[in-house]
Amino acid sequence: MCNWLDSQTKAILEPIPPKKPAGIALGEYCLAVIRMAADYDFNQRVFERIDAERSVSEVGSLLERHSGVIVKNELSYEGALMGQFELICADTHSVFSRFRPHR
Repeated sequence: MCNWLDSQTKAILEPIPPKKPAGIALGEYCLAVIRMAADYDFNQRVFERIDAERSVSEVGSLLERHSGVIVKNELSYEGALMGQFELICADTHSVFSRFRPHR
């Protein structure tokens, strides 16, 4: 930075990065399906992208239920938002919500 700037201008040009919002911590969000779309294969690929740890048979059993399905727990805010976007692209209605696991 230049030394000739006054202290107020220098403070504006070199701001301190903002803190993360308090609600955005890892593992605090749950992604759930309200209504499943008709395209079974597309939904299966989306579910596998959101939760790669699930087996194909587990994904298949979730897709047979059509509604009220919890896709994944303990997601970050960004992960839940991205998962919901994937489901929107599959024409599936979903919500994500903050949750606190029982300890």
